[in-house]
Amino acid sequence: SIAKVVDSLLGLLEPQVIHDLAFDDPVTAVEFHFSPLRVIALPNVGSLKEACSADGYYEAALDPSHPHIIYDQRVSDTRGRFTILHELAHHLFATHGAHLLDALDAIGGSGPG
Repeated sequence: SIAKVVDSLLGLLEPQVIHDLAFDDPVTAVEFHFSPLRVIALPNVGSLKEACSADGYYEAALDPSHPHIIYDQRVSDTRGRFTILHELAHHLFATHGAHLLDALDAIGGSGPG
């Protein structure tokens, strides 16, 4: 179930990390606990939202030794926190939780490969 995957993913993190992600500034918490992962706010460009409907993304392909979470800082603080933590989950799956991807595929109705 999704709850088991979430529990397994959270199980990869120390309690202090979970606390900091929940209650501290998400950019600071992510960069402190997951270095060299960096969090970058997109510039305030008026037409950006119309060109791209995503509030953020995880980028590891350009330089796998220095991945980035890029997010739209114009959203509410709550939405920004959600987006940063959502993208952090992509990072965790890619770096520590790849074994959980088969479970997600099974939940989604597709198999590995």
